[in-house]
Amino acid sequence: MNHELYMLRCIDLAQKAGGRVRLNPNVGAVLVHNDQVIGEGYHERYGGPHAEVNAINSVAPENKHLIADSTLYVSLEPCNIHGKTPPCAMLILKNNIKKLVVGCEDPNPRMAGSSLSFLASKGVHITTNIKQSECEKLIQPFKVNILNNRPFITIKFAQSKDFFMSKEGEQTWLSNRFSKIWSHQLRSENHGILIGSNTAVIDNPALTNRLYSGDSPLRICIDRKNSVPDESTLLTDSLPTLMINETPRKNLKEHKDQWTFDLDLSILLSRLYKEKQIGRLIVEGGAYTIGKFLDNKLWDQAMIINTERVLGSGIKSPNIIGKLEGELNLESDKILTISNNLC
Repeated sequence: MNHELYMLRCIDLAQKAGGRVRLNPNVGAVLVHNDQVIGEGYHERYGGPHAEVNAINSVAPENKHLIADSTLYVSLEPCNIHGKTPPCAMLILKNNIKKLVVGCEDPNPRMAGSSLSFLASKGVHITTNIKQSECEKLIQPFKVNILNNRPFITIKFAQSKDFFMSKEGEQTWLSNRFSKIWSHQLRSENHGILIGSNTAVIDNPALTNRLYSGDSPLRICIDRKNSVPDESTLLTDSLPTLMINETPRKNLKEHKDQWTFDLDLSILLSRLYKEKQIGRLIVEGGAYTIGKFLDNKLWDQAMIINTERVLGSGIKSPNIIGKLEGELNLESDKILTISNNLC
């Protein structure tokens, strides 16, 4: 059996869900009989059937009798607790599956290998840690959510060839059309997008993923002094917006909300996670807002669009120190993904 090949397929499947799993991990599963895939599935959306359920249910009627003699591959340890769905460990036993191959253990302290021990005690042969690092990377947002009680935070910005974010006090476009579409895809995979008041005033952004499919993230604007104009897009369109301020803003329209308190980023992030179910957050603000997140070490990855444009002067780009995880070339732009390996 080519364990690594089938685990890579589990990872590919899991990635299809993007951010639709909300506060759950991305998980993929493949059912293999005599080196032939007879079923596969992934956790498609929050509250829906888990990957193991979808994989088993996908088996054609004429192959149902092969399930008990098959090997089940799962990128994450099967659950053994009752949540929004029944535990997958019991489903494995119910279908008499005797061989289980797992990518990594569940970081949830309520799990942490317990279902593997339980299944082994019931006679299931278990192989673990296949493509472990790749599987752990897949569930990194979930791990951050569980262990830190906050969203997985992505810092995202574009910079000129001479390392400026923009001209002072004016909207400055740096990235090309392909990077713009990529940015909207990134938005579709996240649950919230955050900016500061300066960006809202200067750029008047919509912050939607209109160039890509899927739901747009919740727009969040830190506007301590209510300096964003009432006629701004964030406050006048029909989409939800959450304003963060120190004094209440009057006459908010439908679909607009506000949290009024003395801002503490850690408290804000905890509330976004617990009250708004935001498991993944993009920070697309200007240098000041991004700097606050960096200063407080409240970031997990940065995505930097390096462009060919030269500005000569303006607002300097933040200094990101971390581990380079990947590069993506989109025509003249190069997008770097950097992880915060200090957290």
